Amino acid sequence: MPVSSSFAFRSGVVRNVLGLLLAFFLGWSGQAGAVHRHISLTTTLAGLPGEVFFRATDAWQTGYGRLLGEGVIDAEPVQIELIASLEYENGTGSFTGFITLNWLSGDALVMRYVGGAIRNSAGDTTVAGDLAVLGGRGAYTRATGQGHVDGFRSGQLGGPVRYDIEIDLGRDRGAGQRDERFTTDAREAIGLEARGVASPERRRSSGVSLDVELIGLPEQQFFRDIASGGGLRYGGGRWLGTTLWRGQPVQVELLGVAETRQGEGPFTGFVHLQRPDGSVLLCRYFGHVERGAGGRMLLQGDLEAFYGTGSFAQTRGKGRLMARSEGVAGTALNARIELKFQ
Repeated sequence: MPVSSSFAFRSGVVRNVLGLLLAFFLGWSGQAGAVHRHISLTTTLAGLPGEVFFRATDAWQTGYGRLLGEGVIDAEPVQIELIASLEYENGTGSFTGFITLNWLSGDALVMRYVGGAIRNSAGDTTVAGDLAVLGGRGAYTRATGQGHVDGFRSGQLGGPVRYDIEIDLGRDRGAGQRDERFTTDAREAIGLEARGVASPERRRSSGVSLDVELIGLPEQQFFRDIASGGGLRYGGGRWLGTTLWRGQPVQVELLGVAETRQGEGPFTGFVHLQRPDGSVLLCRYFGHVERGAGGRMLLQGDLEAFYGTGSFAQTRGKGRLMARSEGVAGTALNARIELKFQ
């Protein structure tokens, strides 16, 4: 069931977001390899408690999570891991992430996964997505190729999903180039200004600027390292912190997925702001990761505040998030959020 024939997305928002995600992530490719093989696999993937972070805000569902399952390829058992970030409205929307096949021998095959989901009136969800092989370990160290995924879920988001996976290894997908949209001078601002949270808020007439320390718990970070393809690091993470917005406390949640080579690459996900009264502001985030001096992780990108509840109900705007790690990359981020209201 090809993606092009089975998924004519009903929502213009879904088409726009999916197109941006495709352009955003498909700017990366690995080295050509000599592996030629067709893989066909059926599996059911499910999330474990504490590894799925999806937020339901009225009709919107946003977040990221990790799903696991098992399967058999040519009589060999494999473990399947899916790490993805998603944005749905009433159960229909787009996602991006990674699928990894792990053999008992230690071989591994890593694929980028971009697609969409449609929920019908009965509450069932049909899923379809495209795969791009990024590389792997062992027999798949220099693998390239393409594939597609068809899936089905009965019930609520976060429940088990049945997947049919088809992969053609060795199929040339062409040479890619790195996305250059985030080559601004923001790294200087990060280095000089994002040093702490002593002054958590700077008011502006048409917006707000917040400083916050974001902490990533190890059990909520799912990043993987593959030596092939120029030092590939991929996966997802979640960071939490608290700061002040106009004198009132607000919790800040950053979560999403990243794909880097030699320490640089795209990050896409969400920033969620929540006040003690339950008011929530949802922001899309499209950013770029790079490695700074001393092994620090530098993160910068664009924010779009697209939906709010309670005291955030009328808040819309665009802005930036800039952050850097101190010490072990990814565990703690000193971040600045700047939003200009519309």
